Amino acid sequence: MWFNKLRPLSKETKRILEEIENYLIKNDFKRLKDLVVNRKVVLALKSPRARFVEFSYPYVQAIGNDENIESFVESVNNQLRCQFYEQAFKQFLTKKTFHILVDALGYDIVGLEEIKTALILAIVSKEPVHVLLFGDPGTGKTKLLENVSRLVNKCVFGLGSGISGVGLSLAVKGKEVVKGLLPMANEGVCCIDELNLMKENDRAALYSAMERGIVSYDKGNQHITLPAKITLFATANPGKGAILLKDKSIAKTQLPFDPALVSRFHLIFFIRKQSKEKFEEITTRLMNNGKQKFSEHSYEFLKEFVDYIKDVEPYFPEDVKQYVSKLSVKLKEEESEFFMPLTPRKIIGLVRLAVSYAKLSGSKEIKKQHVDFAFALIEKSLKEFMI
Repeated sequence: MWFNKLRPLSKETKRILEEIENYLIKNDFKRLKDLVVNRKVVLALKSPRARFVEFSYPYVQAIGNDENIESFVESVNNQLRCQFYEQAFKQFLTKKTFHILVDALGYDIVGLEEIKTALILAIVSKEPVHVLLFGDPGTGKTKLLENVSRLVNKCVFGLGSGISGVGLSLAVKGKEVVKGLLPMANEGVCCIDELNLMKENDRAALYSAMERGIVSYDKGNQHITLPAKITLFATANPGKGAILLKDKSIAKTQLPFDPALVSRFHLIFFIRKQSKEKFEEITTRLMNNGKQKFSEHSYEFLKEFVDYIKDVEPYFPEDVKQYVSKLSVKLKEEESEFFMPLTPRKIIGLVRLAVSYAKLSGSKEIKKQHVDFAFALIEKSLKEFMI
């Protein structure tokens, strides 16, 4: 009503307006202020209930059903939310970010710390880092893949036994193109459990998706290509009723995939069942740590953070690049000790993991310590069984 316009703005509204002025361009702020004065919108503060950082940001709510005002308000809210969340993310980076993410991924899984670490680094990498978890049943592989969705907004999950080649890539029904698992996960993470149960000829779409980030359909006069830039996380078992043997030279022959597919994984972890003592330790820890440690609000914050940090690009100094080359030679010299031959993709994986670790350390440039961390992870995956 007209007399509402005559009432002065509250101190809280004035304070919020003053804060908003720092984040909007002049014309947008002037329009917003006019809407506030004329009681077309109201201002409030939102406080995300994430336990890692305490912050609040201004929120605008339209009064009435004016589409123009609602559209403007939506734009303003998006601008404010992005800018205040970015500040919160930078604040979060000053804390033990990396350890929090690892804990959030696998607090309910005992052991496999190197694998949790690798998955986190792969999740925050701008470029794909494909990871295969190969080993005995009942070692937590599937649970780790299921937990990835806790931290990734775009995460698609499938079972190797239930996916056909069409279900993986795309199908054409009349004039309709139906996306398969890989294009559905474009710019996100695709998790495939028990990849060994997928028929060999159905895996063909994985090759182009993992290498080139696309899937194709060529039949008759139809030629269709869809983007499928994915990070692939997969699990596999040695075979029905089989266990991973202790001898590395034999264990690597138990991989049920052809060399071309194996070579496309930047990291492959060989996982063996726990010893009796280790199993007892796991049981004890599970009894004491069964409750969920992170709220849904905290996980929502972490998902937003992952999206943010993926786009951060630290500087890669020339001397550090030379250091990577030096370590690559060292890896080549150790090749006889590895589960499988060293390929250039492993070095690409090394670089991408180092970049991720630098970002999560809050560093604006990649340092030798970040490369060393990634190198140790790559080396361990090539040499040792995981438990």
